[in-house]
Amino acid sequence: MDSCCTLVLCDVSLDDQDEIKPGNTGFEDSVNKTDVKLLSALAVNSTSVKLQLSSRPNTTWTAEYSVDKVKWQTSILHGHTVVGLEPGKSYYFRVKYGSSTTNNLSVTLPPLKKVSTMCEYKGKNYTRGEEFHDGCTFFCQCTKSGVECANIECPTDFGLDVLDPHCLSWETQPPDFIPHPPTCCPETVRCKDNGSCVYMGERFPNWADIPSKLSGCEQRCYCEMGNITCHATCSPVPATPPSDLPCNAQEAILTHRPGDECCLVWICPKHEGLNGQSFPSGFPSNPTYDANEIKVHSLDAVDDSTIRLIFSVPNVLVGLHGRVVLRYTADKQSSDPSTWEQQVLAPPDDLIATPDLEFELGGLQPDTSYKIKITIELRDLQNSPTSGILTVKTRSKVASTTLYPPEISVEPDLHVAELNSTWVKLEWRIFTEFELQFIDGVQLRYKEPDGKVFAATPLIHRAVTNYIIEDLKPDTQYQIGIFFIPFPGQTTELRAQDLLHITTAIENDPYKFDLVLDVHHIKTSSVELTWTGVPYPEDKYVNIYRAIYQSEGGREDFSSFKVAKRDAPTNTLVQGLKPSTRYRLWLEAYLTNGRIKKSNVKDFTTKPGVAPAADTLQGQLEASPIVKASDYYIPLIGVSILAALAIVTVVILLLILHRKHGHNKAPITAANNRKPQSAAYDNPSYKVEIQQETMDL
Repeated sequence: MDSCCTLVLCDVSLDDQDEIKPGNTGFEDSVNKTDVKLLSALAVNSTSVKLQLSSRPNTTWTAEYSVDKVKWQTSILHGHTVVGLEPGKSYYFRVKYGSSTTNNLSVTLPPLKKVSTMCEYKGKNYTRGEEFHDGCTFFCQCTKSGVECANIECPTDFGLDVLDPHCLSWETQPPDFIPHPPTCCPETVRCKDNGSCVYMGERFPNWADIPSKLSGCEQRCYCEMGNITCHATCSPVPATPPSDLPCNAQEAILTHRPGDECCLVWICPKHEGLNGQSFPSGFPSNPTYDANEIKVHSLDAVDDSTIRLIFSVPNVLVGLHGRVVLRYTADKQSSDPSTWEQQVLAPPDDLIATPDLEFELGGLQPDTSYKIKITIELRDLQNSPTSGILTVKTRSKVASTTLYPPEISVEPDLHVAELNSTWVKLEWRIFTEFELQFIDGVQLRYKEPDGKVFAATPLIHRAVTNYIIEDLKPDTQYQIGIFFIPFPGQTTELRAQDLLHITTAIENDPYKFDLVLDVHHIKTSSVELTWTGVPYPEDKYVNIYRAIYQSEGGREDFSSFKVAKRDAPTNTLVQGLKPSTRYRLWLEAYLTNGRIKKSNVKDFTTKPGVAPAADTLQGQLEASPIVKASDYYIPLIGVSILAALAIVTVVILLLILHRKHGHNKAPITAANNRKPQSAAYDNPSYKVEIQQETMDL
């Protein structure tokens, strides 16, 4: 090896990322003496520049930048990339390592891209944030990402069953409303026909039963599509008693069966005598009674205006229908009871259920003597048992020493017993004797939380402790309070402080489903529709489907129909469309309850091309042949002419053949009309011999 010459070798064991250890000689010294150059400076984006060096310095290096080559600043490096620069400016870059500095390069950063504040839609420009209408089809807005549009769905087109679930048809207000941007939706809609009925001055919803208190228990009536339909509840009653009764026709009475207060029937009365035995057949149905058979056990004055009577009637009257008539007068000179004042006291159901009766007669004058006579008026008997003339005197009026406040608070314990979607049964406690002196009747009042006026029930008897409020809205909150109606002239009232808050149940409507429409296989002149959401079986809920579609800019709607069938595929094919045309399509289902349910709206554009000649025309029923009326008229005339000529030709040929056949025929032998004269011919054995000779037998 020559010690005078130095040989430079490449050490391939060192990579670019390896560090050169200090103190090395040879190749290391030559690298230290090699100059590092800045080969390129490329703009990565508007704030970053990537530097490329000819070789890696063996010492720590930094990048510097300047805008005028005079004042240099140390830059922020991420690897070989300078960051944190200002967009759109020109910079000079150099690398400083140890005491050396590389050459400098200039680069101009691109400016920031200005984000457009405008949107273009169908040839018109809109500023960001601006809202606009695309006719009455879409409502659009210019946003950062462009124009975003949404279908315009008027609140008068959906959710109407919430406003009136019984409405069958609606109309807009005003009726001649025409949508035009920005007024694309009518202000409100009005129910044109809800199928309700008016009966005895009251309105009832469709399919509702008419209460028996209005129609009578003899017939059952209900509202059906605006008409009242009634059916008889009771069987026809003959004018005379039927012959199969176990008693005489004179003894039969027309009355109600036990437990049935509606229908009248002919029955035989079974009266118990004083000895507990039934009257025998033929016993007179209208026996006579002595006037003193009504026994009065007690006749006392309760207060200054009321008296109490306790008396008994004969056992023979128990089980009959009748009323107690009290005749009374304060005129000591009057002796004719028919001219006295009277008060009719009716037992429950007008039925004398027990021989011992107790009634109170009120409205009398204080400290006054009265003459009283009791009469029992029977429904099925002409004779009326009476009592003797009784005398009683009311108490003197005593000034009340107890002063009650104008208002007394009570807790009626009002609570819910049963609850449904349209009615609620409420119950409350029995009132005490002290409370009953201030209560003439009870009334329930109710309203929605945001309502202004309470709805009120009829006046309820103070002894009743429950009531059913009907015709409520499903899934609705109500506030219910109980109010006490005082007697006339009463100065003290009872008042319940708290209101009862309830929420009706959700109506279980089987027809409350969502009809979801989707489109598939869009072609030049047809599209396939599929839908979901109809419960199984669909023919139980839907009668027929109607697919309605409208082309963009078209004013006429076209339809395609399909009958709902059980287990049938929920799809149909709409044909007769135009190529390269935008359509709006939706589905209407005609339900079995008379309503119409509408699906969502789908927009699609048919594919470009030429429509096949065999496509069906728009607006026709699916699978029905389409032939224009003018296409068959002229061919039909031609066929008729040809048929007439053929018939005439056939007739002429038949005449010619008939005439020719008549001229060419003639008889060959005369007809032998003679009858055999021989008697032997009639002999069967002779006929056999002749036949054998002829056949050479």
